[in-house]
Amino acid sequence: MVEQTAGWLAPSPEYARAVLSRLVLGLALVFVAAACTTDAGDQGTTTSSPATTARETTTTTAEAVGEVQVTVDAGRIVVIDSEGQVAVMRPDGSQRVTVTDPDVEAIYTQPIWSPGSDRVAFGLLTEDGFFIQVEDADGGESTSIPVANNPFFMHWSPDGERIGVLHNGSQGLDFQIADVSTAEIEVVDMGSPFYFSWSPDGDRLAVHEGLDRFETIGLDGERSDLGTTGANYLAPQWLPQGILHVVDDQLVVEGESSRSVLADVESQTMFVANRQGSLVAVQSLGPVGQSVSLAQTGPIETNALAIVDIRAGTVEVIDRSPVVGLWWSPDGRSLLSLSPTSGGAALIAKVWSVDGGLTSYSSFGPSPIHARDVFPFYPQYAQSLTFWAPDSSGFAFAGEIEGRAGIWVQELDAPAPGFVTEGIWVAWSHE
Repeated sequence: MVEQTAGWLAPSPEYARAVLSRLVLGLALVFVAAACTTDAGDQGTTTSSPATTARETTTTTAEAVGEVQVTVDAGRIVVIDSEGQVAVMRPDGSQRVTVTDPDVEAIYTQPIWSPGSDRVAFGLLTEDGFFIQVEDADGGESTSIPVANNPFFMHWSPDGERIGVLHNGSQGLDFQIADVSTAEIEVVDMGSPFYFSWSPDGDRLAVHEGLDRFETIGLDGERSDLGTTGANYLAPQWLPQGILHVVDDQLVVEGESSRSVLADVESQTMFVANRQGSLVAVQSLGPVGQSVSLAQTGPIETNALAIVDIRAGTVEVIDRSPVVGLWWSPDGRSLLSLSPTSGGAALIAKVWSVDGGLTSYSSFGPSPIHARDVFPFYPQYAQSLTFWAPDSSGFAFAGEIEGRAGIWVQELDAPAPGFVTEGIWVAWSHE
């Protein structure tokens, strides 16, 4: 029998706050540890270079949450509902299709959309073992792919033919590639920690394993050593022009025959680029009072969230709050950031846009599933799932507001989010 505990499928608000508090504490310890590494006599780095720009932004806080009607009609969302079932629906909750069987004793995890938004994949645990389950979003065909252990991270290839999978193995983590059409899966690599990114055409993957192993792996298993990479970041990101990663305390784009240096970085660096490869959001968690310098623009302060324009060679500081999640809109012009509130028991969603600066929306207590599984590793998850509507008009989140827990949609021009349905997980389709 598969045990479906209420505490796992529908965690209490107290548990959600506890998970978030641990996440915020982890961030705080990073800042404190970084500060302790600063020499007593070091008063910071000075330079005569031009200062980094920081736009004068008007931050607008949303009104109190009311019964806001969701009007966005782009794409669909997939959720894990309050009963633990996987369901697909329109953003306003209509046209709901439950793609799992409530009569089957099972646990479902982390549903994500295929690139074509016609299928969803998720982890499945039954008394028969672990599986990757692929379901037609309209309730049609389904495919079960046996896997040796619980798949805790999955990422569709850009062509929608395969799924990269991570799960615990005998020597750390096993990285497997599942062929959806044949339902076959094989171990491609292993190690710990392990992060990967698909190439734009889906025929190779960039791998960052352990401290500094950095290579590409083809679908045929052929490996290409890319040299050294840094230990102070999580996931590389394969952009149209090359692979974004950190090496020698520099944020770089690694092309086939050249390397472009974007920034000098300190300590742990978190970054997410838009899919167009034009803008990168970066926060370098370095010693307080020191700097991150961009070769073409001069230094910027550490611990600030900045936007690097790769093509223009400019940088803009947009916020000085720690963040636990960054997601670019599909059009590549807006950035969703999630920052802990001052009390550390909730998150506040903010959106920076190329044209409009920074806007703050309602705060919420996040789903502990997102807080535990997604936010600590957001540079990896930002490549595999999105909270944004396909038309970039709003975003979804799972959380609690004023005692009401579930799935919410915040339209960018709405005063507050609209409640969609009860649930603990959400991801928006790509189309």
